[in-house]
Amino acid sequence: MPRRIASERFIDFKVTGYDKLALSSPKYKLAINNAAARAATMLRDRISKQGKDSNGQKLPQVAKRSGWYWTGVHDPRFRNRRGFFFNRPWERAPLRWVYWRGYRQLKGEMNKGRTWRGAGLTGQMWKNLEIQVKPGTKGEGSAVFRLHFAKSQRVGLHPKDTTKSGRRKAVSVRNRTKAQYLQYAKRSESGQPYHQTFVLMEPSRGEKAMILKTLSQGIRFANR
Repeated sequence: MPRRIASERFIDFKVTGYDKLALSSPKYKLAINNAAARAATMLRDRISKQGKDSNGQKLPQVAKRSGWYWTGVHDPRFRNRRGFFFNRPWERAPLRWVYWRGYRQLKGEMNKGRTWRGAGLTGQMWKNLEIQVKPGTKGEGSAVFRLHFAKSQRVGLHPKDTTKSGRRKAVSVRNRTKAQYLQYAKRSESGQPYHQTFVLMEPSRGEKAMILKTLSQGIRFANR
């Protein structure tokens, strides 16, 4: 049976009780990929839709009122979105979009009332959750699969920097940076996050059991 090996960063598993795995079998690779895809789906649904951490506790809410939410006027995530107004914070400052009711209100309206940290706002972060599968470090038959956030989201145009053609440079935020920041409740003056309130990429006990079950059902073994 597959057995999960404790790891802080990865889901690392090894099949025990057999001489060797049929490593060349396409069904073996398919079983691992299916387990990884199942893990990604369960993680996304638990965080974004259910609002619970790996221990079943509710995720922290976005601050109810932490000031206005503002973004660049060319932010494609909120194009044609009602409730935004043009604003210039001081004379000659870049024009920006402001949502006067705050980020939590905007998040709730776009997510059907879901306002906890990790609930999808535009959904781009979760759409770019990717899977990596590679040989493990626990000997023959072990494997590791890793879930990570790829790509970036464009959030506007830089007020000053331009490209060689003279156009203003696009401003983007990496999805993995966004995923990292939402785990923390505070930021320092330099913008670094601190006071971590939950661990995003840790599977629950039920999810680990489901991953192993998926592997058990899909793996074929070689004869002794």
